Amino acid sequence: PIGKMPGAADAAAPGSVFKSVLSRYPLLYEKLKAAGFSLCQSPAASDEELLLVHSRSWLYRLKANDLTPQEEKSLAMPYSRQILPLAWRMAGGTIAAARSAVSTGLLGVFAPGGGHHAFPDRGEGFCPVNDLAIAARVLLKEGAVKNPAVIDLDAHQGNGTAFIFSDGAVKTFSAHKADGYPRNRVRSSIDADIPAGAGDGVYLEAVKKGVKDFLELARPDFVFALCAADPYEKD
Repeated sequence: PIGKMPGAADAAAPGSVFKSVLSRYPLLYEKLKAAGFSLCQSPAASDEELLLVHSRSWLYRLKANDLTPQEEKSLAMPYSRQILPLAWRMAGGTIAAARSAVSTGLLGVFAPGGGHHAFPDRGEGFCPVNDLAIAARVLLKEGAVKNPAVIDLDAHQGNGTAFIFSDGAVKTFSAHKADGYPRNRVRSSIDADIPAGAGDGVYLEAVKKGVKDFLELARPDFVFALCAADPYEKD
């Protein structure tokens, strides 16, 4: 069930949050290897790829670490000098996973991805860049897909992704907590608002119906799925 967790902007101890998150990756990678996945080192995304979504001025400021205290607070990244350079690698990992999925017809996974709160000219909630949107536009530019879509199951509404694709070029679905972070929500193609504390039955019914209705609407030939852990009450 969806727990009554704080939003990213309300985190009391960001350092402890990062340590907790980072400790999970070795466990996840071991499970992926045991399931038969091949683990590959992905290259960082290029500036040209990030510019498909983000403004040149935002990328310049990320590179220069030229963020105001308020922007660091919005990002919930007090250690941004060490973290922001990794934004290019995060985008590159999602691009590589997407290209692998297209070429093999199988599932591509990039565990650290999911920057769905990033807007073209700013970052929010642990998301300096929107790797999902970047990868979608890369595949579209390459002609690898014609009608990609985004299914977002993070506990927080994917406001940045919804804003970037508000033109309808890529359809978006977000199933999330009805209240809390982010306050500045942007309507997705379809949104499923789920009350905090909802049990498995309510959650699964809302997600199943939402995904079914969304796939009928979007008719995608490729899906980016953000499968976060934070809807779980003990996350």
